[in-house]
Parts: sequence; structure tokens; C-alpha cells
Amino acid sequence: MVAGCGSVAIDELLFLDRSFVEGKGKILRRNVVHGGNVATALVAITTLGGSARWLGYLSPGESAHDLARHGVDLDHATPAKTGPIRSTIMIAPGGDRFIAFDDDVPLGMPEQGANLQTLLGGVDALLVDAYAAAHGLPLVRAAAAAGIAVVADIERLDFPHAEELFDIAAHLVIPLEVGQKVTGLTDELAICQGLWNKHRTAVVVTDGSRGAWHLTADGAAHTAAFTVEAVDTSGCGDVFHGAYALSVAGGSSIAHAVLTASAAAAVCATAAGGRGHLPTPADVAALIDAAALLATDLQLNTHARNPHTNP
Repeated sequence: MVAGCGSVAIDELLFLDRSFVEGKGKILRRNVVHGGNVATALVAITTLGGSARWLGYLSPGESAHDLARHGVDLDHATPAKTGPIRSTIMIAPGGDRFIAFDDDVPLGMPEQGANLQTLLGGVDALLVDAYAAAHGLPLVRAAAAAGIAVVADIERLDFPHAEELFDIAAHLVIPLEVGQKVTGLTDELAICQGLWNKHRTAVVVTDGSRGAWHLTADGAAHTAAFTVEAVDTSGCGDVFHGAYALSVAGGSSIAHAVLTASAAAAVCATAAGGRGHLPTPADVAALIDAAALLATDLQLNTHARNPHTNP
């Protein structure tokens, strides 16, 4: 079981006819979809065959209905009096995007403490984003004390207590640009090392088509991105976090969790809307198997051209 606390959103997608650098362009079509970092991650988890639970504020409207429709447990949600985040996402050809959002709504945990043991009952991993930081640190500390893996998706540190949440998360999974900004470094593995501390089980730094780098107590490694025809990268990071948290909750190694998450995110990129193609276990397995087969073919072809090369 993966529990999540953080953002939920309604996204309006605007598909453009040209790149952002051209200054202006035509809107080809519009679409309204459900989004939010943690919300999309939990929906991805249930699509991948896992169990997911929502913790914290959730408005009892269309977003809640969507989460319930995907099998997310809402029994421990706190009803919010206003709606979710409203976002406008502009998507250029090739999948590049810009997100503008209005987040002046209740998100994360309520200020008055709940029974944390009840909230975390049966939970193997807790996924949080920056919106969970304001009143969610007791939840995170309780999870860590109970041996529950805490996975953090922190893209901004200007939220209340976000820096502390960033520091104490056991599994810090962030985009490269966030790591560069926080550490002042450019090298991916150096960034992972710069973000390591006594609380960490893993630091994972992602950079889209360039893949992901991770660091554990046993060392560092790079996982190449899967080759797909990208339509829209919206939601790929959220799906990555969901698949990673689900793998960690199931006891997978960090290397396998990153591989699975990378495949899940690649599947997500093949359709528009962030949740346009939520990956199934079969999707992920097929992509991993295809990449392994391609790597084997390349090795065989190289050996055939160089027969004196050791197999």
C-alpha cells in the first residue's frame, strides 16, 4: 500500500502548433483533465496493480470522484471546502510544456493532528510533495519511525517547511534542474552526493530523455531512458514517482525501482494529457523486455563484427 499526501488539480491543456521560442502560435485544441503530482501518482499506482490511499485535504467533487473511480482509498481524506488546484498547461510540438497554476486552496494535511497510526495503518510507502510540508511533517516523521519508506517529490522549496521535508525524506526523487538549483552543481552524480545525508536511503535525479541517476549507500548508477515517440511529457514525473514508490513498497531494489519508474514514465509520454496513457504492468514489462532484447541484439552484432572480442 502506498499512501499519498499533496496536490490534486484540474488541468486545462492547450496544444500549440509551434515551439515556445517562436513567441506566439495557434491553439490547435483544448482538453480538460485531472492532474496534480500526488493524485496522478496514486492513479498510476492503482493502474499498475498496486493499492493507494489519499491522505489530507480533498474537495468532495470531480477530483475525488476521479480518484475513487481509479480505486484510490479515500476513507482517510479530509474534506476541503474549496476546489482543487486549477492549472493551464501549454504543450508545444514534441511535448515541451509550460504550466501556470492557481494553488490558493487547502492542500496537504490539516493543521489539527489526526491519528497518525490510523492513517498509516497497512502503509508500506508514503509519497509526499511540497504541499504536504506545511502541516505534514508529523506524518512524515511517524512514517519514518514506523519503517515506512518516505518518497519525496519536491520541486519547490519556497513552501512552508518544504526545506525540512526535502532534508528528512529517505527517498528524494527530483528533476535535475531542482538538484542543480539546490546544490549549485551541474554533474548528476555530484548532485546526488551533494544531496545525500543521514536520512537518505536513495537520491534519484531525473532528466527526461537523458535518463535517471541514483545514489544509495552501495554506490551510484545511471539508468538510460527508454526510447518512445513522445507526445506530451505532462504527468511523466508524477507517474515516475508513483511507479517508484510502488516498487519500493513492494521491496524492490532501488535500481529496479528506477528502471520500472523510467519505463512507466516513458509509456505515459506516448499520449496526451498526463493520464492519457497510464501504464499497466504489461506496458512496463513489454518496454523493459524490448529494451533488453535490443541491447542483446546490439551486443551480438558487435561481436559478429569483431569475432575476437570476448563475449
